[in-house]
Amino acid sequence: MVKAYILIRTQIGMVDEVRDKLKRIPGIVSVDEVSGPIDIIAIAEADSLRNLRNLIIGEIHAIEGVTRTETALVL
Repeated sequence: MVKAYILIRTQIGMVDEVRDKLKRIPGIVSVDEVSGPIDIIAIAEADSLRNLRNLIIGEIHAIEGVTRTETALVL
């Protein structure tokens, strides 16, 4: 199992909408709004790095309002 923290920046005024869409994605186990330069921190789990990559690029980047992500893999 691969686990990662995904730091997400959103367009102004889009945090709630992005948060709600993230919560519906299989593999996203936690979603928290935070203060500072990052708007949301999500925790994702996948059975492989390839599937984690697909989740981030195929699902998270496709959400309207997401402007940037940074991923920290749990070692």
